[in-house]
Amino acid sequence: MSFVRRFDQLCPTEEGNIGSTAVWLAHLASAGARLPTGFVVSGEAYLRSMSDAGVRDELRRTVHDALTLVDHSEQLALHCRQLRELVHAAGVAPAVEAAARQAYREMDWRGSALVLASTTDGDTSAVGALVVVSDETELEWALSAAWAGLFTPRNLAERALRDVRGEPVLAAVVLAVGRPGKPAATGDTSHFRADHLVTAG
Repeated sequence: MSFVRRFDQLCPTEEGNIGSTAVWLAHLASAGARLPTGFVVSGEAYLRSMSDAGVRDELRRTVHDALTLVDHSEQLALHCRQLRELVHAAGVAPAVEAAARQAYREMDWRGSALVLASTTDGDTSAVGALVVVSDETELEWALSAAWAGLFTPRNLAERALRDVRGEPVLAAVVLAVGRPGKPAATGDTSHFRADHLVTAG
């Protein structure tokens, strides 16, 4: 079981585990583009974290109910808030956090890093939270915030429109931004914690 993949280990055919953003990066690399430093936290890592916290069944049920409420904005928003709270409360499994921290250290990067989550079912339209971290100690809350940020009314309405009814499986990309020793100049949310993030939708 692989919780983390370096960018040079990505394969475009593995979208079901690495997510749409990572697949896009893999295609860029295969076309000869030079990728930034970074790694992917896989869909397996998300599922392990939700399973270890005992919330996976409740997430499934709440997503199922939310997809029937796309024409009822207030109820849909309430279900999305419940989903984000579940993911925040679940956090990141210790084994996943350890793997992510190790990968972060191996980047040997002293600047900021951007954490961006995506789905693993081909939904490239999903928009979530962008979280900037300055060191490995912030990865746990950043991953949790990025995952939770995908549970918005907009994204769930898109899933319903595409008739995607299965369990959402999420991956996250962690990539170096800015210059070593310099924090990200724009959109820096490293001073936020998960419960302070404002997400799209």
